[in-house]
Amino acid sequence: MAAADGYVFLAPEYNFAVPAVLKNALDFLAHEADGKPASIISYSDTAFGGVIAGHQLQLVLSKLGMLVMPMSLPLVHAETMLNEDGDAVEQSGIAGKLLRYLPLNLTKLVKYATAIREVRLAPAQEITAG
Repeated sequence: MAAADGYVFLAPEYNFAVPAVLKNALDFLAHEADGKPASIISYSDTAFGGVIAGHQLQLVLSKLGMLVMPMSLPLVHAETMLNEDGDAVEQSGIAGKLLRYLPLNLTKLVKYATAIREVRLAPAQEITAG
């Protein structure tokens, strides 16, 4: 986590929440992620695409000091998106959604990460009372 300048989180929704193992990992790595941008892709086996978990993750990441990208992607009925070999099933619509979402979102994430990197790595300025 420390070496990366930004992150894309692919988060499943489990019982209408972020999985505990993801939350635990984020709590453990909070210092390394501070001040870095993040993007969220959520999924579930419901018609809501993990949107509840995505919103929870957005709050958690924000409280850890990360800059969460405003556009997220909830993927609905995840169980229908891949075949037995792990390949995308065209009828699910996932390919089209990802092809529209990923280039735009990753381009923005890289721009944010590049701009913020300079600020993150700059030595802290001492604030003096005037």
